[in-house]
Formats: sequence, structure tokens, C-alpha cells
Amino acid sequence: MVCLCFGGGAVLILIVLMVYLWRYTNQASNESIPPSNLAEEYYPLFRVIQSADSLFSLYEISKQISSSTDHHEVLTRQIQERESYLRSKTSPRFLTDNLELLDFRWEYKGNNIHGEARFRAYWLLSLHQPFKLPPGHSVRLILRGTPKFSHMHLLMDEEERVHGTFIVPLTFEPPLETWTLDTPYVVFIPKLAPLVPFQFRTFLIEKDQTKVIGKIGQVLDLGWYIDLPSEP
Repeated sequence: MVCLCFGGGAVLILIVLMVYLWRYTNQASNESIPPSNLAEEYYPLFRVIQSADSLFSLYEISKQISSSTDHHEVLTRQIQERESYLRSKTSPRFLTDNLELLDFRWEYKGNNIHGEARFRAYWLLSLHQPFKLPPGHSVRLILRGTPKFSHMHLLMDEEERVHGTFIVPLTFEPPLETWTLDTPYVVFIPKLAPLVPFQFRTFLIEKDQTKVIGKIGQVLDLGWYIDLPSEP
């Protein structure tokens, strides 16, 4: 027989860890149990909602459910609860005081006929207060991608290679000023780029009919991204 002997402090730490593990396991188990007022036919959709690991994936799931004929209000509540859970895992990010970046995605879309890698950058955004601009002014969403120094020679054109980065602008369509408040919108832009990691930053600029006025709000550091072709 093996006897494990602990001091008083060690015993207390062990008890705390066991309680934490029990709570975590119990919470995870409860999350996977469908609510009692959900019909069994909706159990597969419930599990799909629970599998969402990002606000982008949850947005896509909610769009599919809301457009289906078997939409159920209990599922709507589950989507809202899952959104609250996912939001609790990260800090809010705002491009301006009223324009929130909910999520960002960088996706490989295959090669073109010249063998160059095609990507799309996606933003999931929500406007919380009306966006106002002077007459004749417009706003652009900017993505700046910077690879590691050792990969800068792989950028797609000479200007990008000289500056060691690429900058692509996105025109909002529909215009940002017309967006419904507190409603998620997806915007995206295509980009040719090498299959290497990029550090992305995103921000807004204001323009009049002839020139750039300047940046609006904050520059958000999105971190490093890479998306490679799937294995055949």
C-alpha cells in the first residue's frame, strides 16, 4: 500500500484543485445537454451551435438557422447564450467608439491560373451608433499585412517588397452610414499573397472627393495569421 502524506497547505491546494476540476467538468457537461423545452428534432442543431468556437462560425450557423423553415425560438436563445460565452473569452475591439470588430478571418481560396495564392480577408462588424460624415466624404476600411523579414521578398509586387508590407482598402457596400444598428455585417476583400504568416492591422480612413483626410479611430492589431491549403 502506498501512503501519500501532505502538509496542511498542500492538502488545501489539492482540495481547491479538485473543486475547480469538478466545477469545470460539470459546466462543460451541462453545456452539452439540450434544454428541456427543446424538441428532440432540434438536438442536432443545438449541438452545432455548441460547437461554434468563434463569433464568425456562430454568425454563419445563426444565418443558416434563421433562414430555415424549422427555426425555433429556443435555438435563438441558445445562439445568444453561445455568443455571450464567446464574447466573454476575449476583450471587445472597436475601430471607432461605435464600430465594433467582432471577428476577423483570413482564408486561402486556391491558386489562380498563374499559380498565385488567392486569399480573402473577412471582417465581422457591428455598428452601435449612427456613423456620420460630412457631405462628399466617405470612409474606407484598411488592411495592412506584414510578413516576417525573411518573407518580404515573396510579396506580390515591387512596391510591396520595397515597403515590406501590403495595404488594401475596402469600400463599404452598403455604405457604413446606412447600416442597421447592433446588427452583424460581413465585409470582405480579395488579395493575392504568398503562403506565409502575416501580422495584420486594420483601421479606417476618411476621404473626400480628391484626397485622404486621415485615419479615424484606432488601429487594431489583429495578430498573426496563416491559412494553408488543405491536405489532399
